[in-house]
Amino acid sequence: MKNKIPISMLVGLLFLVAITAFNISYVLIWNTFNNRLTSLNAREAAFLKLSEIAAYVDEFYINEYDAEDLLNGAADGYVTALPDESSHYLSSEARQRQEMADELGFTGIGIIGCQSRTYGGITVLDMYEGSTAEEFGIQRLDVITDVNGTSVTKLSYEGAMEAMRGEEGTDVTLTVYRPRTDETLTMDVRRGAVIPDRLFESRMLEDGIGYILVDNFDNGTDTLFLEALTTLEDQGMERLIIDLRFNPGGYMDVMTNMIDPLLEDGTVYSARHSGGELTQVSATEGSLGIPTVLLVNEYTVSAGEYFAAALQYHGAARVVGTETAGFGLAQSLVDLSDGSAMILSTLEYYTPAGESLQEVGVTPDHKVLMSQEQLYALLETKNGEDLQLNAALEMIRSMPQ
Repeated sequence: MKNKIPISMLVGLLFLVAITAFNISYVLIWNTFNNRLTSLNAREAAFLKLSEIAAYVDEFYINEYDAEDLLNGAADGYVTALPDESSHYLSSEARQRQEMADELGFTGIGIIGCQSRTYGGITVLDMYEGSTAEEFGIQRLDVITDVNGTSVTKLSYEGAMEAMRGEEGTDVTLTVYRPRTDETLTMDVRRGAVIPDRLFESRMLEDGIGYILVDNFDNGTDTLFLEALTTLEDQGMERLIIDLRFNPGGYMDVMTNMIDPLLEDGTVYSARHSGGELTQVSATEGSLGIPTVLLVNEYTVSAGEYFAAALQYHGAARVVGTETAGFGLAQSLVDLSDGSAMILSTLEYYTPAGESLQEVGVTPDHKVLMSQEQLYALLETKNGEDLQLNAALEMIRSMPQ
């Protein structure tokens, strides 16, 4: 015979369940409300502070000023005060210049650079052909530390690059540190029209060794890379060296397209979003199946670092050179309602081993150091001895097919 629950007990149980559910819901709702209230109070306090400052400036400041300049300055200060070196605010005018540069080229000094944590500035990796930077004395591996009297650290990398742009024919004053001679120089560099060109290169070396220089991971690099692989295979390539030195990075999806034919399967990288969720990106195309060596150095940045880390982790390539730059945060362009914008760090990338490269970088399988003088000779004269390439050639010849 089945036991029956008395009606009174059933009603009591239902009542307890309802009370418990209500209490849980109440706690959750209250916590959510409390968090939002705290945020609202904090925002109200921030607006109150800005309003108070604006009121005092309006009443007591002795000189004339432009209210829009102050607003842009406040927005810039808010974003650049974030604890990373890349987040930056763009005024509506700067955003328009950026859009025009993407379509038509831009007016500036024509450098290709990357952030330098060592010197707190922008390292000049190369210059576009016909750039005014070279004409006015900038050299490769120079470090720009100040732009018009303001430090690059304060401006942020993007802010400093933007500050070097401007009206054609105008000058920008730069403080430049030259590591190879330990000199600090002040230069007035005239801005000119810049039409970006590509430094991408591929060729056959001796002994069936293909060589591809990847200058960045911007749009179109993947197409050039895949075409170069096909051409080199048609020419009898049996081994491959990919040169990622002096590569300032670019788009991770472009990098993934390029790594696909080199990696049979497996994780390329994963990305953590601001909410904590993790997205994993994997290779699916299949392996090229030939011995591969990657060249990297301290000027290999971002996407280039994760390209090297993935192939190294899966055993698809050996890495030669020096530790890479150690940049693992990704920036997004956020357009604002008034035409201005923010460049904001919104993602952190991880290697297939689950490690961030931020401030760490990739450690080569075989370290080969080159001095600033040796690197400069290689970049500037194109005939300096390339110790790292020589080491890569020696390694790849010893790798079994």
